[in-house]
Parts: sequence; structure tokens; C-alpha cells
Amino acid sequence: MLNRCLFLLFFSLSLLTKGQYYSLGQNPSSTKWRQINTENFQLIFPVDFEDKAQELANILKYANEHARLTLKTKHKKISIILQNNTTVDNGFVTLAPKRSEFYGTPSQENEGVDWLKKLAVHEYRHVIQFEKYNQGVGKLLHFLLGEQGMGALLLATTPLWFMEGDAVDLETKFTERGRGDYAKFTREFKAQIMELDSVSYEKASFGSYKDFIADHYKLGYYLRIAVGDSIWDELLKRVVRNPFPPYPFSYHLKRLTGKSTSRLYGEVYSNLKKQINQMSEFELITPKEYLSPVPKEYISYSNPIVVDDSTIITVKKSFDQPLRIVSITNGKERFIHIPSRFDENSLNYQNGKLIWAEKRSHPRWDYLDYSEVIVYDLNQRNKRRIKRKTRWFAPDLNSKADQIAVLEVSKDNQYSLLLVDLKGEELKRIYLGNEMYYHPNWFNNDKIVLSCLNNGESYLVEVDLNSGEVMKGESYSIPFSYPKPYKEGYLAQTIYNEKDIIVYIKNDELFEVVNPQFGLDFFSLKSKNEIVYADYHNNGSKVAVSEIEIGDRLPWRGFVKNPNLSVSQDTFLVKKYLPLLHLFNFHSWAPVSLNPNEETANLGASLFSQNLLSSSILSLNYDYFYYTQAQKISANYDFEHYYLKLFSGAYQEIEPNTKVQGVNVFQKTTSYQAGSSLGLYFDGSRFRKSFYLQGAYVNTLADFNFAEGYIDQQIKQENTQWFAVFSVSHKTAVRDLYSPWSFSATSAFYSNLKETQHAQLLNLTSTIPGVFKNDGFKFTAGRQWGTDLFVPNYLSEPRGVLNQTFKRGEKISVEYGAPIVYPDLKISRLCYIQRIRMNLFYDFMQINDDLKTNLLSSQGGTIYFDFNPLRYSYLTSFGIQLGTTREGEFFAGPSLSINY
Repeated sequence: MLNRCLFLLFFSLSLLTKGQYYSLGQNPSSTKWRQINTENFQLIFPVDFEDKAQELANILKYANEHARLTLKTKHKKISIILQNNTTVDNGFVTLAPKRSEFYGTPSQENEGVDWLKKLAVHEYRHVIQFEKYNQGVGKLLHFLLGEQGMGALLLATTPLWFMEGDAVDLETKFTERGRGDYAKFTREFKAQIMELDSVSYEKASFGSYKDFIADHYKLGYYLRIAVGDSIWDELLKRVVRNPFPPYPFSYHLKRLTGKSTSRLYGEVYSNLKKQINQMSEFELITPKEYLSPVPKEYISYSNPIVVDDSTIITVKKSFDQPLRIVSITNGKERFIHIPSRFDENSLNYQNGKLIWAEKRSHPRWDYLDYSEVIVYDLNQRNKRRIKRKTRWFAPDLNSKADQIAVLEVSKDNQYSLLLVDLKGEELKRIYLGNEMYYHPNWFNNDKIVLSCLNNGESYLVEVDLNSGEVMKGESYSIPFSYPKPYKEGYLAQTIYNEKDIIVYIKNDELFEVVNPQFGLDFFSLKSKNEIVYADYHNNGSKVAVSEIEIGDRLPWRGFVKNPNLSVSQDTFLVKKYLPLLHLFNFHSWAPVSLNPNEETANLGASLFSQNLLSSSILSLNYDYFYYTQAQKISANYDFEHYYLKLFSGAYQEIEPNTKVQGVNVFQKTTSYQAGSSLGLYFDGSRFRKSFYLQGAYVNTLADFNFAEGYIDQQIKQENTQWFAVFSVSHKTAVRDLYSPWSFSATSAFYSNLKETQHAQLLNLTSTIPGVFKNDGFKFTAGRQWGTDLFVPNYLSEPRGVLNQTFKRGEKISVEYGAPIVYPDLKISRLCYIQRIRMNLFYDFMQINDDLKTNLLSSQGGTIYFDFNPLRYSYLTSFGIQLGTTREGEFFAGPSLSINY
């Protein structure tokens, strides 16, 4: 048992030495924070979300109660940070440090449920899951390693599909419409079962570069609901108390149910396929004709817009190219534009102009971004933002293409309908309230129609632009998307029989218009009698056209409120939260010295702190080097609260058994450094641009206590070090090994303030496309100038060449990377190989030390295997590098990396 505990401990440490502790960045330093504290949670939120925070706190109370019903744990308080400076909808729970973050702004995808309620119920289930791991071996690892120990146990034992599928199941049960009842979510797994050849458990779990595979949320939901609640509670208890058998999750599942994870998946696969086949016998699928090409591999055409009788504009997605907007005329495709961060719930065309919404990040603050409206003139082929720094969603052009209807969502989730001109000037504003609104569409020049959602209750809404009157229709229990006026009523996308369909709404009655095989998206009218839409299939949506035939009336019921889903209306005490008074939050430690940034582990000890807003990060390390008996104590601190990031560090190293020119010496080195950095990132086009500048002051004092008969010495060095990086790179596709077009320039400068020592570096790197799909060339050229041999070597040696000292050097490098095959190969339970790729290289370097000039070079290649080992959820890359040096010496070496 002790040996197994030690094995799990060191396996956990290997996971923990990958990358920094979880941080996605910071909010603007000007953000004012408030907090609500209860016995179960601390809610931290910006002051401009205060009115909505009371509602969210009640939802969290509801989520806490319901998330605990089927997983029995000990209550642990959790801190939840509400992010409302971003326009992205998301959320997560993490350890090291333990916290949850909610992204408060809803998207324009109408899932039929209040965003904050769905978010809170889903994420709070993750909170309870994490609590489940604080027992048994998890409790021991928490004692030894802090929160990082529990996280490592979770990663090593539990598949991601269970974590997410379990949370989706809970949101489906305890919200008005969770994703288990949302057709756009469930259709992916259904189409995968029906249209792909037999998919192994490994491929379904980990994905593929060859075929489109539904993610672990969908797989997890169907596997989760196939087994009762009590089984999962007992299963997790057994996993954390006895994680030592190979594949512990599957092992304990089989002990409880008689089914391994593979067998459970096989049964779900067979039963669901049988169920879909039985249902299809009683369904009449709407006849259609495809307007887009029908490729053999995954290519998806979505958001179709009718231009004229022969041309449509659509959004194209594939594994081989980044998302792009194309036109299709009589089956022939023509490229139009590659947008930046395209909002897939928006695309509209009128009178030669395309319009959509894009996300745009703030260059410094990771938690500040915008949703901006883009106009693209098809005749002049140019793109422009109509206004900067907006929170505008779902733009729609009027028939004259001179006004835009757009939804504005404030930071406290209040909705307004705006009319703006093409210069971004506001013409009219109509306040809609705090209900959720979607997809404005011009009724005529005087009216706008939208869909609305409030606590699961759906409406169609007409807005009179002259009077500003907002008129709600009948309430429904199903959500509506993209409503469009048609004859005396409306056409809209909704959910019926677990599918997305198009219905005709007239006099509060629903009539079927288009019933697809698996689902559809984003329809538009081609004529009075034809409708165009994206018809969903596993190998990609296809643009289809069908005749508009008003079919049978669909049975529906008005919205009936479920009292079991009601949320209380308590009032909570709100207090200030001052980030500068909460800089330290010690979350993890270890009886070894871990350095996550450098991915190393030594004998010693370590202690880590990161505050809840990820603006203050401290690491303390003690290293002991067994063979040399050297010791090192170090501290590193990053303060990222302000626009400029500040950092500092100090270490003292004692080396009792070292030699200088063959003489024994006791060396003690003390060093201090401090500096600042500024990193800026711009993503407003297909080319991403970044700029990074760092400056540091370093003071080092080295004492040399030589053996008897020699004079002791003390060397003091003071230097400054500067780095600057500028880069620009084109958006990449899923399969791309390099950016198809990129350029970066790196400059470094070192100066000793006590001596006339300095060094300078200039390094240039560029990538260009190769001759086949997703391959590419990478070129690097660099030069370093230095005054002597004792300055840092910023220019790395050719591969296979080590420990070169020089004053001046020049280097060039050429690399070629290419995918070889996408095998989707399962080798028993040992590994699942998704991709095999190669990298060929040639490095040449010329160095000079004032005595002579040396020529160094090497050539060779690396073969990489991108795979999931031992059913581990995260993709791992293993490489074997082989090469020869200029002198003909052979070298080889392995590499291993894990992609989180």
C-alpha cells in the first residue's frame, strides 16, 4: 500500500509541474468590487452588477441545495467571482486556488433557460464534485500538497466526460430547460452514432483530427443518465478511497454495475441508435435540395444568407482552414473574408452589405472585451467597425441598408434595442428591461420583432419604433430563435420532438414547416415559397433549400411554472471587497520543490499563494541537490493589479563542494531582482498582433571561500536586462502545425552596471505555408553581440550542440513540419493515437570568442505522436528526435508534453 501511495504521489507531482497555476488574467485595476458572504459561498462582483447580485445570490443558494441532493459531501465554503467586463458566456470551477468564476453576460444563443440560473446550477455541481475528492486518498494528498494534490487525484482518476456530463444532468433536472433538453446540444451525439462508422470509447472520449466528434459534455450526459444517482455517489467515494487499481474509475464502475466504462458506452451507443431508428419510422423528414458542396470529410456550412436566386453567403468551418465567410453560386464556392472572433449567432445581408458581430479583446485586460458590429461592403471588399468598445449583439440591417437594429446588454444584464446608422451614431434607444432578448429582425420600417425569455417563459415581441411600445405575444414553454415575419404570422426556429425545427406561428398556434433529420440552424427566406437553412449532419452542416409548406398544427402547452424550480427572494448584506487587502491566499504546498513555470521538481519544499483575482502570485521554494549537497532558497512574486505588471525575486544558493579552476571552494550566492513588464494583445482581424516589453534590475553577490592557501574573493554584479518582442500571426486551423503566415522579432539587451559588459540580441522568425495541407516552413535568423565571454548567451546553440561560450554569434534555422497520418488508433487500454506528425530541421551557427571562429551545425528530425495515454483525458505529445552534428556525431532525445 505504501508503494502505491508513493507512486500516486509522484504521478501527481508530474502533473503539477506543467505550467502556471490556473489564471486567465485580470480585470481593469479601476474595477470596484463588492461581496456577499453566506455560510456556503462568498460572491465577489463588480459594483455595477450590484442590482443583479441579489438575484444571483438567491440562485446560488438554490444551486447549493439542489447540487447536494445526489452527491453526499461535507460542506466547504467556495469563493465565486462574477465577471461582467467580458461579453463571453462561460464559467468554471478550479483548484489551486479553489474558486469559481462566472461570466455574467448571456450570449445570443437562446437555450430556453435563464443564463445565470443554468450557469450557477452547472458550476455548483462542480463545486460539490470537488468536495467529494476531499476524503480518503484525496484528503491525504490535500494534507501533503494542498489543493494541487486533490486536483492531481481528480485528473489522474476521473474522466472529463463524467465531470461535465454529471453537471449537465443536474442543470437539466433543476432548471427550466437544461442542455439535456436542448436539441442543439444533444443532436451532435445522435448524428455521430447514426452517421459515423463504429466509434470506439476512446475516440468518443478524446476526439479526433480526422472526424468531427461530439465533445465530452455530450458523451458524458448520455453515459451519466444511463446509471442511477446512487451508483455515481458510491463510485466517486470508492475512487477517492482506493485510486490504486489501473483505470480506477472503470474498475470501480464494473465492481458496482458489472459494466466497465467501455461496456457502458457500448450499451448506450446501441440503445440510443435503436431508439433513434424507431422514432424515425414515424417521422416525415422534409424534402430538401443541397445548395452547398457535399464533401467527403468534415466541412460545415452555417448561417446561410440569400443574396439572389443563384447566390448564397455562408460561414464555412473545417479542420484545414480557419473559419471564413464564402459565397456559393450555382454550387461554386468563392472566398469573401476571414473574420476575427466571429459571433456565430449573427450574420445579415442587405443591398450589397454584410453585417455581423465580433468579439474584441482589450489589449491588456484579459477580462475586458467587447462585442462590436462589423460592416463588410461586398462591392468595395472592405471591412470596418462601426463603433469601438460596444456591447452590441445580433445586428440586423434594414432593407435600405442604412440603419441597424442591435441589442445592447449592459454590465448588469439590462437589455436595450438600439437603432444606429452605419457610422455608429445612435438614432433611437428603447429600453427592454432585464429579461433576455434575442435576434431582432425588421418587420418593416416601423417595427422590429424579437424573441424574449424570462424564467423559462418564451415570447415573441413586437417593438413599435415610432411609439417605442413593446408588445409581448402569448407565452410558450419552448424557446424561439431568429423570428421572421411571414404572411400573417412569423417563421421561427424552435425545439420539437428533441430536434431543432422551423415553425409557422399564427394566432398563437404553431405549425410545422421544416422537420430535418437531426436539426438545423439559422434560416433565411429565398422567396415566398422557399426557405434556406443549415441542415445539421455529423460531417458538417449543409446549406439546404425546402419549399415552404405549412404543415400540421403542433400540440403545445402554454408556460406552466414548476414550483419546484422556484428561487427564493432573500436580501443579502453587501460589503466592499478591496483587492489590495487580499493579496495572499496560500493554497498549495509540497514536500518537494515544484516550479510550475519551469516544469521542474527537486528535493526540498515549496509553498504557493495566488489571490482570488489572480493579480498577486507568490512562490516560495527550498531546493536541495543531493549529489552536490547544494541548497537554494528562493522567492518569486508577481503583482499584476495595474496596467504594468511588476515582479520581484530573490534567492540564496550555497554550494559547498564546487570547484573553480580545479580549486575547491565554498560558494554562497545571493541575488535580488525586480522589474516590470507590459504585454499587449490585439485580435481585431485575421492577424493576431502582440507586443511584450520587460525590464529588470538584478543584483548578485557571490562569496568564494577557497581552500586554505588561496585568497577568498567576493564578486558583486549589478545589471539590467531588457526584452522586447513583437509578433503577428494569422489565425490557424485545427490541423495546422504552424500559423500559415507569421512574423516575430525578439530583441534582448544586457548591461553590467559595474563593468563594461553588455550583450545584445536580435532574432527574427517567420512561418509560411507548405506545399500540402496543414504543413509549413519555419525560418529563424538571429545575431548576438557581446563584449566578452561572461555575458548571457541569448542565442541558443544548434540542436545536439551544448555548452558553447562566445562573444558574438549568428544563427539560422530552417524547419519543416507536416502531419503524417490521423490514425485514431486504439492500442488496447494503453493509448489512443490521434495524430502522427514530423519536424525536419537544419541549424547553422557561427560563433566567435575573439580567438577563433567556430562553425556549428546540425540536421535531423523529430517524429511526434499526439495521443492519450492510459485513458488520460488530456492530449499528450511524445517526440523522438534524431540528428547529427557537423562533425557527424549522432544525437537522440525524447520529449514529452501535456496539453491542458
